[in-house]
Amino acid sequence: MMKKYIGLVCGAVLFALLAAGCSGAFGFDGKNVGELGTETGGGSTGDGGGSGNGKANPFKGTTWEDSTNGITLSFDEETCKITKGTVKTASIARAATAGQVNAGTYSYTWKLNDDGSFTATLTIYNSTRGYATFTITASGASNGTLTITASSASYPFKKTTGGGTGGGTATETLGTFTINDDGKLVKYTIGNETDITIPETVTYIGDNAFNGCGKLTSVKIPASVQAIGRRAFSGCPTAKVYYDGTQKDWKHILFYKNGLDSVYTGLDTKKITGKDADGNEVTWTHNHDLSFWNNNEMSIISYDKEAETDVIIPFGVTSIGSTAFSSVNANNDITSVVIPSSVTEIEFTAFKNCESLVTVTLPEELTSIGYSAFTGCKSLTSITIPKGVEKIASSMFENCTSLASVILPEWLTSIDNRAFYKCTSLTSITIPDTVTEMGRETFWGCESLARVSIPVGITTIAQSAFRDCKKLTSVTIPDSVTSIGWYAFQNCTELKEVSIPSSVTNMGSSAFDMCNNLATVNYDGTQEQWNAITRSRNFEGKMITGKDANGNKTEWKSE
Repeated sequence: MMKKYIGLVCGAVLFALLAAGCSGAFGFDGKNVGELGTETGGGSTGDGGGSGNGKANPFKGTTWEDSTNGITLSFDEETCKITKGTVKTASIARAATAGQVNAGTYSYTWKLNDDGSFTATLTIYNSTRGYATFTITASGASNGTLTITASSASYPFKKTTGGGTGGGTATETLGTFTINDDGKLVKYTIGNETDITIPETVTYIGDNAFNGCGKLTSVKIPASVQAIGRRAFSGCPTAKVYYDGTQKDWKHILFYKNGLDSVYTGLDTKKITGKDADGNEVTWTHNHDLSFWNNNEMSIISYDKEAETDVIIPFGVTSIGSTAFSSVNANNDITSVVIPSSVTEIEFTAFKNCESLVTVTLPEELTSIGYSAFTGCKSLTSITIPKGVEKIASSMFENCTSLASVILPEWLTSIDNRAFYKCTSLTSITIPDTVTEMGRETFWGCESLARVSIPVGITTIAQSAFRDCKKLTSVTIPDSVTSIGWYAFQNCTELKEVSIPSSVTNMGSSAFDMCNNLATVNYDGTQEQWNAITRSRNFEGKMITGKDANGNKTEWKSE
């Protein structure tokens, strides 16, 4: 029996039609292609000769392939015998939609053209939808064009197998695939066949796609599949599963699981037959707890307890959920993660305490990273934040002790509390001038930080913002700042020089406490303005370099 393939959208008028020949074997259903019946007429049964032209029917027992779209049309002479030019009535076997459709009629004819080519035409009529005509014109019976009148589209075809002889072989009613343009297999409509091969164009097997296909004894899943949805294979108890990839590839498929109601894909505990790294056949047992699993929104909620060291997240995932990689201690073995462009959100604590994680590749399409997303990633050395991310959330890189380089996007607007707390290897960071808000304790404990630029839009240097930054040697505070919080620069033991604008009116307690090497305090104002600053326990006895009433340089001792 001819196998069935997929790949072509035949126009809106065809989406509700799946026509059957005399024995129910012809079908077009959106992207679905079945078998076409062929005519036998004036010639012998063996050669399928056509009525009235003395030539053998070139479509008898042939297979035609559109290599561009991956479609195959199969002509089986035993499917339905129709005398040339007659019209046979046939019921519509099934439709792409759940509703019923009316019975219709079709005619199938072929002829020899004046130029030596052959033309085969099948016309489907439905009282609701009207006519749709399929025509193949074959030059030399080896090449042809499929013209779909309903959608005014033409596709080149080439014959890939030769014609056969007549006979009385039984006809199989084939099932059909319904596949979206994005590669999602929405539904398999059940036929009589027991073995099916899912086309390599499929990337996502949708919810309930094969649910209830109890006759299936085997299903072949291509390595192109990246996700398998809710109950996709439920009700297929006898189906053996063959996978055109390795167990490692299998483990990186995104399998549906809902932790609340324990709904899975229907593959639970099944034996999967695939390949090892050398291409040899191996078998393993599917375990949903040792795989990606997701909810209906294609969000990764948790990750493999036996994780690989290098993780490539499948395309199609839209978000990485909270604790997705942090909930399992074994994920400490992960050293690299590549996140695809389909991901726009990384939720809070997603990679928390992945202590072996060295590199993370973030897509340009990313717009949101939640709080503590990379907290405790102690081996992470560098990271580039995509331009769409406007906020560094609280504790995002807290205790990333190996983080030495961070590139922030130009349009960043805020850095929240403890964002870089105790990033002890961070030596410098450029904060864009678009940042107008920095939270408390932002760089506390960044003991290697020697240089930092404070954006001109900042109005408050928050509490403990640069506390224990022991390598910081100089700080210039922009004149947009009006307040310096408690302990803001406490214990910056290498700080030798600081420049403070006259815009500062409040300085919290111990803001510069224990800055034992601070020798130069530059103030862009007069002694009178200086004395008006609220500055509890700051700079007592220090010499301040400022201006007199005429703007000339002068010095005084702070009280």
